[in-house]
Amino acid sequence: MVVDHYTYSEDPGDVAVYESIREWAPDLFPPPSLLPKMGVVVWDGDDLVCFLCADMSNSIPRAFLDYLMTNPAIGKIKRFKAVKMAEEFICELLRGHGYSNLVGVTPKSGIAMLAQRLGFTLHNKPVLAFGKSLT
Repeated sequence: MVVDHYTYSEDPGDVAVYESIREWAPDLFPPPSLLPKMGVVVWDGDDLVCFLCADMSNSIPRAFLDYLMTNPAIGKIKRFKAVKMAEEFICELLRGHGYSNLVGVTPKSGIAMLAQRLGFTLHNKPVLAFGKSLT
C-alpha cells in the first residue's frame, strides 16, 4: 500500500479522489470547502482504501484529527493497516510542521478503541476524546 498527501483542488484527479471518498458515506463527508489542507490517502494499487485529515491550529502546536473514512468494499484487516499507515504518515507531517499534539473526539466506541490501538490515550467524557503526543 502507498500513502500520499492529499489536498483538494479543482484538478480533475483531485475531484475524482474526492468523489470516490464521498461515495463511501455521502451523508458524512463534507463539501470540499470544509476539508482541512492536511489530508492523507492510502492506495492499494488502483484501489483507494483510506482517507484521513488533520485540522491544524494556527495558534498552538495542536492538530485535530478529522474525517477518517475507509472504503467499505475493502477487507477489515487491509482497512486497519491503511488507517495505521495514514495515522503514522499524518503524525510525521505534523511533526515536520512543529506540532506536538494530535487530538480527536468521537461518539463511537469502535473509533475510540481504534484510536487506543494506534497509541492514543483515551479520555472518557460525555464524548470519547483521545490524544497523542507527537514528541
